[in-house]
Amino acid sequence: MNIRPNVVNFHFVDFCNYRCCYCFVNKINRMTSFLDIKLIVDNLADYFKQLLAPGRINLVGGEIFMCSYLQEIIDYINSKGIDVSIVTNGLLLTNEFLLNNVNKIKCIGISVDSLEYDTNIKIGRCCGKKVLTKDELINKCKIIKKLGYKLKINHCISKYNVNEDITKLLEKVDVDRFKIFQMSIVEGINDCCKNKQVTINEFRDASRKYLKYNPIIEEESEMKSSYLMIDSSGDFYIDRSDAPIGNVLEESFISLMGRAKLDDASFVKRYIQLQG
Repeated sequence: MNIRPNVVNFHFVDFCNYRCCYCFVNKINRMTSFLDIKLIVDNLADYFKQLLAPGRINLVGGEIFMCSYLQEIIDYINSKGIDVSIVTNGLLLTNEFLLNNVNKIKCIGISVDSLEYDTNIKIGRCCGKKVLTKDELINKCKIIKKLGYKLKINHCISKYNVNEDITKLLEKVDVDRFKIFQMSIVEGINDCCKNKQVTINEFRDASRKYLKYNPIIEEESEMKSSYLMIDSSGDFYIDRSDAPIGNVLEESFISLMGRAKLDDASFVKRYIQLQG
């Protein structure tokens, strides 16, 4: 298999309004400057041009809405002919933003680990005591679909929510892509939550209830070496547990990809159906 990936995940902001205990992003209060973002996008544009295929940058955090120049980033990526998708926890996602970005964003992903207030508080999926309620979440998803965006739901399974069920959400909204992840541990970042990680059998059992929604199911082992990630300092990884391959502010992405040992099978599984 000779895969030439055309989707890159850019974690340009580490800030987040939530404090999810098992988040794998190192919260060091860093955000890529707009100048450096333009350099990184230009670098990726050269790589996508070589592929002779549409490229896409997936904007991820932290929480992307903590960045005051998010709109400028989206507009700059668009100006280079590159598709944009985003992932958010949804709390700061507004109708105004959605109205302003119709035809600028290909897909909006929302991370949903629980519909229960108490569970979200325990995980840290809250801003103070504020959580995105089930009704608020459903309303946002319906507006996303009404405006013509693709909708993706990301669901991470841990000991906190292994016995819960978010089908009440899936039944109410027309999800284009539903991804289920096994909570992953990155040493030195979220290893304090090892006791909250489910076993592979627990994960598989919990995922079965969602099979009718045709989910993409990713076990922890399948997330290794399949996620093209640029962090807020410009370091490039395909496996967050390993050292960076290099830095996109210092070297061409074409060259960096030449050294990347991608797990082709896992990458194909991750990006089938709607790429996301």
